[in-house]
Amino acid sequence: MGTPPFPAHSHPGGHPPAPRRSTHEAGAAAASRLYWVRAELGAWRPTRGLAVTCVASTSAWPVSLLVLLDLLGAQHPAIHSHFPLTHHWFLRLVAIEQRLRRLGLLQAPPQDPPIFRLSPAPGPVEDDHVPFLQRGVPVLHLIPTPFPRVWHTLEDTEDNLHPPTIQDLCKILVTFVTEFLQL
Repeated sequence: MGTPPFPAHSHPGGHPPAPRRSTHEAGAAAASRLYWVRAELGAWRPTRGLAVTCVASTSAWPVSLLVLLDLLGAQHPAIHSHFPLTHHWFLRLVAIEQRLRRLGLLQAPPQDPPIFRLSPAPGPVEDDHVPFLQRGVPVLHLIPTPFPRVWHTLEDTEDNLHPPTIQDLCKILVTFVTEFLQL
């Protein structure tokens, strides 16, 4: 598969910070990513059960779950379950967060609301996952709703990331992947 037209992201690995973009430029970049996802998935077709095979390449590989991490990094995210088919996986995230909080392994104070909320999502979110859903891939969409206040503004920069929240999300997600892969 080709390389997506994603902008370089700033991170501690030494890459330069991403340039600030206008709302129009950010929207165009999102549309470009979605176009790339749709183009790359054009050759995908469902096989048996929940697996999907990519027939565009020389090798076939199953996809049992797409976990889409989106708009994460701000303090106090509210992440809800979006799809009945993957709600049981969402419940695993809820249980993992509760367990790590109980063990004192998260940085969030005990009085903070949970990251993974059992309340219904405020509404549907159209995003990069749609082409996968249309091809039968189960999607666990981890996106805070409401969106962070700085999203698609000039303030949408690294300065608005909250390292303790990011560290807590990483601990929860590493535990989830470890359990999912039965490692």
